Amino acid sequence: MKRTEAGIRALASDIGARPVGSEANEETCHYLEGVAQELGFAVTALSFECLRWEHGTSSLAMGGRTYEIHPGPFSPPANGKLPVVSVSTVHELRTATVAGKLLVIRGSLAATPFMPKDFPFYYPDDHKEIIDLIQEKNPAAVLALTGKHPMCGWDPFPLFDDGNLGVPNAFMSLNSKLTGTEGTVMIDSSVTPSAGRQLIFSNNLEDARRIVLCAHMDTQYDTPGALDNAAGVATLVGVMERLRDTLPITLEIVPFNGEEHYAAPGQLAYLARSQSRNEVPALVINVDGIGYSGSRSAFSHYNLSKKQSAEVADTVERCDATVPGEQWYAGDHAMFAFQGVPCIAVTSSDLEKALEITHTEEDTVECVEVEVIERTAEVIAEFVRSIYPRS
Repeated sequence: MKRTEAGIRALASDIGARPVGSEANEETCHYLEGVAQELGFAVTALSFECLRWEHGTSSLAMGGRTYEIHPGPFSPPANGKLPVVSVSTVHELRTATVAGKLLVIRGSLAATPFMPKDFPFYYPDDHKEIIDLIQEKNPAAVLALTGKHPMCGWDPFPLFDDGNLGVPNAFMSLNSKLTGTEGTVMIDSSVTPSAGRQLIFSNNLEDARRIVLCAHMDTQYDTPGALDNAAGVATLVGVMERLRDTLPITLEIVPFNGEEHYAAPGQLAYLARSQSRNEVPALVINVDGIGYSGSRSAFSHYNLSKKQSAEVADTVERCDATVPGEQWYAGDHAMFAFQGVPCIAVTSSDLEKALEITHTEEDTVECVEVEVIERTAEVIAEFVRSIYPRS
């Protein structure tokens, strides 16, 4: 338990926010490399290019008032006095003239966040149409009036989290009472080229069968990320301790570096390597958001055989810290599950409550129960040993 608690504190307290491309992200890689080597795992590091975001105080002066606004992640900067046009539906966006203006998006059009442009794993047609329209119509800046994010603690939330959009953008509360036809907007935001690494830890066996155990190590900007997802990374370490030198097949431990990044660079680097080697996992287990105080760990599964499903149910039932869970797809297991790969996803049973603090400054170590993480690591290890016993 000491290693688990120390790991969570190292990531969420000592290092803190660790977005892709930052010094803190590289510090996290260095820390995890040391842990893996100490446990006897081989380390592979895949390099990738990415963007790093920096931002400061931003504002909108309009109708005789000055409002604080929030830069959209990876937004270009903007500064100027602009005519304002407001839209709340796709039809209004299609017909509006917005070139060189401040485009205010509100109402149903700002109800849920948009996927990043050309996101590799999920980019729905309605999102593509709207993003294409915005780029074609070429506003000087976009301001979204938003409320509570449906999947995390942001309130208001950024409508765009996208380094491919290329249009200055910001967001503010949907309750803001904006009046006037002209506004002076200042968006203090910039992006610079950076680099990162995707780590892979292996138990040194070259068996044709392969289990992938993963949990994303990166965070959004400005959040310690204890629940999301230092707890998941600590679970990986707990399973590594229990399964080293005990499996007859290849075990890969993958702290994915990009789940919170618009371009998922670590995931793409890992998949490119796997495809070049013609490697398809026999099983993927993804851990994300476990250990929420007062919660248990919920196990859901995808594409498993009847025998494997029964083994999961039996193993989970024997531990009072774990329960069966509903399927969910907002995690790294989805990119494998959609390809038919057998997967298990583990998260907190009180997921709705846990999501209230994710992506916020409140996601601290005080929200995490170390004992639940320890017991969950034991359940995962027990399940893997049950389906792949040493002969």
